[in-house]
Amino acid sequence: MREFCEQLGIQKSFSAVCHPQSNGQTEAVNKIIKHTLKEKLEEKKGAWPEELTQVLWSYNTTPRTTTGETLFSLVYGCEAMVPVEVGAGSFRRDNYDSEANEVNHRLYLDMIEETRENAQIRIAAYQ
Repeated sequence: MREFCEQLGIQKSFSAVCHPQSNGQTEAVNKIIKHTLKEKLEEKKGAWPEELTQVLWSYNTTPRTTTGETLFSLVYGCEAMVPVEVGAGSFRRDNYDSEANEVNHRLYLDMIEETRENAQIRIAAYQ
């Protein structure tokens, strides 16, 4: 069996179930969210369920130092519209052109892989 695996170039590797690096990243994100929640809750005692959505929104729409991009844009391929813009209006909302938006969004989606690769390069350089 060993000779057969060697002929096919198959290597047997053992690994742990958990991935320590990703666990550390998760803990870092949770620490940031917990810290932000603590700051918000000092102002409003016992209102964490209402504040959690705002904290998560701010975390996902704030550009990261390491990538220069927001998590929202890396996932969805466009920048998020701030809720205030939806209700109160803004230049971007008032001058919305559906056809131009569709064309621009398709172009942006074509370039999203390049954006993600650039973010990976910035992360590597940051580390």
